[in-house]
Amino acid sequence: MTGPKLYTLMIVLVLLALWQGACRLWQVPDFILPTPSRILWQAVAQTPLLLPHAGVTALEIILGIMMALALAIPLAVVMFACPSLEKAIAPF
Repeated sequence: MTGPKLYTLMIVLVLLALWQGACRLWQVPDFILPTPSRILWQAVAQTPLLLPHAGVTALEIILGIMMALALAIPLAVVMFACPSLEKAIAPF
């Protein structure tokens, strides 16, 4: 791993370390801002509870994208076919 991927990984690790350190240094309560290690621990510990909900969330994401495309593609075609409508709708 070299180049931009390595730099990205390093930045993410440094930010996580800063987050962890800041929460510990200033003794921020978990209910306000949990540390990254606490989040990871809870994700692993609560996996049986989280997995079914992750499936529902993934389905909602897919359906949302499909609904957006079902609206956006016909609207784009209509806007391309009618320049005056494009001028009216494009700012939004």
